[in-house]
Amino acid sequence: MKFLLIALTMTSLSAHAALDMKPGLWNIKMVINQNGKEINPAAEMQKMMAKLPPEQKKMMEENLKKHNSMMNTSGETKVCYSSEMINNPEAMINQNTKKDSKCTTKILTSTASHITASFKCEDGTTGLADWKAKGPNNFDGKVDMKSSKGPAQISFKGTFDNADCGNIKPVTQ
Repeated sequence: MKFLLIALTMTSLSAHAALDMKPGLWNIKMVINQNGKEINPAAEMQKMMAKLPPEQKKMMEENLKKHNSMMNTSGETKVCYSSEMINNPEAMINQNTKKDSKCTTKILTSTASHITASFKCEDGTTGLADWKAKGPNNFDGKVDMKSSKGPAQISFKGTFDNADCGNIKPVTQ
């Protein structure tokens, strides 16, 4: 679950300048490699949830829906980015890292198309994230991190889906 929270936060990376991306619904595809082994985040979440008692499983599902973090079986997540988030992305990063993953993030470099940031979490997890806009409809990046479980790399790609987010709320709500 920690990988998912960090990855979602890092796919939201941005800086002081408005980002070169469209507001609306985005598809985010993640690939996680830990200790040289590829991990499917959706499969891992399904395994974890299968072990939960029914009450906890229901609570977890409701919490994931509330945070719009339901992932399909291929590891793709739909995320809504509002105009406000794109115009003031640092506030989004700080809100997400403090609220969800108990991490602090420091922007190292930033432009409208390239951001590099470091992060450190209360549990000792540290890392460096690199995010690149490929135009208003695409972005990609990677996160290199170290945790008590060893080194891990998360690569991600975002593609614009639709200007209307439907029932999916922006990630900061």
